[in-house]
Amino acid sequence: MRVLPLSLLVATTAQGQPGSTPYTLDLGLTIAGTATRNDPDTTLDLTTDGTEWDVDGLLRPRERQRYPSMALRLGAEAQPTPGLLLRGLVDTGEIRPGRTLDPPEDGPTSQGLPLDEAAGEGLFLREAVIGFVGQSASIELGRRRSEVAGGLVWADSGTGAAAEVDLVDLRGGPLRLEAQAVLVGRLFSDLEAGSTLAALRVDIPVSWFEGIAPFVALWSDRGGAVADILASAATETVIVDNGAAVAQSLLDGLASATQPRRARLLYLGADGTLLPLTGMSLRGTGVAQVGEATMQISSSDATTPNDPTTFRLRGWAAALEAHKGLGQRWDVGALGFALSGDRGPRIDRVESGYASFIAPAPYWDWSGLFFSGGLSQGFYPSRASAAGINGHGVAGVGPIVSWQGNRPSVEWRAVWLRAIADAPPPPLGGGGATYGVEIDLRADWPVADTITLAGEVDVLIPGTYFPQDDPALRIIALLDLHNAP
Repeated sequence: MRVLPLSLLVATTAQGQPGSTPYTLDLGLTIAGTATRNDPDTTLDLTTDGTEWDVDGLLRPRERQRYPSMALRLGAEAQPTPGLLLRGLVDTGEIRPGRTLDPPEDGPTSQGLPLDEAAGEGLFLREAVIGFVGQSASIELGRRRSEVAGGLVWADSGTGAAAEVDLVDLRGGPLRLEAQAVLVGRLFSDLEAGSTLAALRVDIPVSWFEGIAPFVALWSDRGGAVADILASAATETVIVDNGAAVAQSLLDGLASATQPRRARLLYLGADGTLLPLTGMSLRGTGVAQVGEATMQISSSDATTPNDPTTFRLRGWAAALEAHKGLGQRWDVGALGFALSGDRGPRIDRVESGYASFIAPAPYWDWSGLFFSGGLSQGFYPSRASAAGINGHGVAGVGPIVSWQGNRPSVEWRAVWLRAIADAPPPPLGGGGATYGVEIDLRADWPVADTITLAGEVDVLIPGTYFPQDDPALRIIALLDLHNAP
């Protein structure tokens, strides 16, 4: 059994009294302590200064850190009349000292922003939903949490509408249609750009427990999120393929890229669940991505503006996880996944191709340190991302072993990680393709009906992709207080 993500760990329930309006109350406080050593920093900075650029190695170990954090959550759901649903959720995410960020901030922060700015931008509002529920159909309007492609493409809060329709009288069997359309962005300022995500999923049950669900999604990015990803990835190509003088000019152009900065990406795929043997389950997802992005890269000669560069985008992603129960307490399994990657695109031409998988707000949780997932989901918010480090893609495989006691549960997993595209040569990278091996140990213990302890230890042993080989370590301990079991 996995330790629950922070956003789920504090979920508790209190039902209304008989005869009153049905409601559910979710109230929680999480207090955490985190210790890190050689925490990887893999961001390439486009900021330029004179004839130098602020680009360090692809693994720049940060100093050792120890810091406290906390998170508050308040959610409620009510059905005041038959067919009407109201649901709300306020969640601060991780509140941590700003000095622990890179670059540092003054005072406490949440998800990289000062608390007053985060509150003013609506970052804490995760859900505010009004829903209409019928016998075979439902619709929800407002701000709501949802996912696309099992989190490979999207797992976040968005503002919009969603509908579900059960078609139970079809000759070929029952189907469920799920559709949603949302404005992409947690911040109020993000919504002004008008980026949208629309998705349609058809759930085809094979039996009560098995099924397959094809889906299609379209992301229209008008806020420049894809352009930022392409600019970061292109930095490697610029530095490796050009001399200092030429590279500096191109980096200056990337850093000051202007409109148009738009993209459109189409996702096609399917997910499914199978039970091939007694006590064994298989769950997999696969998705292909095609699209196009446009970015105006500034010219070093102000009198000769460049034509916009068009990027032809393609990519793919797949994940498979298998589990087999051994008695009542033990479970063994394996996971495998791959997301396409590429070296940085060329920006010295009118049209360029790029084959890394790009998603608007993914939740990739196969490991807790290399990926921003598992117990640390609430610590690192979802955002637009290219797969792997700086778009080089990632593939991984490894075992999972879990034990479930009367109260405590423990899970161990090890994942071998590899890039799809080789790292750039030194000094930017190590020149190889192996990210390394990550080993995670996670546990939770409900010591009482309203108190849960949880912890996680993650170790990443870097491979040939990185210029450094010092292991990275993260330890997280959580105390969760909630209103009901």
